[in-house]
Amino acid sequence: MSRRRATVDHIIHQKTDRELLDAIQLVYKMHDDNEVFSKYHDQKETPEYKAILLVLNNHEFIALGIRRRAFAETIYKELQCSNFLKVWNSSAGIVEELRKSSGRETLFQEFEWLAKRWKENPLKKH
Repeated sequence: MSRRRATVDHIIHQKTDRELLDAIQLVYKMHDDNEVFSKYHDQKETPEYKAILLVLNNHEFIALGIRRRAFAETIYKELQCSNFLKVWNSSAGIVEELRKSSGRETLFQEFEWLAKRWKENPLKKH
């Protein structure tokens, strides 16, 4: 029950955090415009890079919470699966660039783990 409550609380927080909502909206627009996220790798002061990083960090937090069982995976997946995978598909390139430039292969590894997991086991139609 506490896992469910934590999941719902976090989703409510996501829906009320204006900075995060603006960043997500920008990332989705970039995705819809078929922008290559990795082109922002060397443009750290741009609003686009900052939005990408904020969204990546948020998704990493969620994925880690799910992996460590602090959040209820089923609830989050049913509510956010397509959006979560859209962000991963768009940002995989910049994640690779960030890993290379920092020498840290573990950057956003939880996000990647969960995206792969959900791709292999998509939502089922009821």
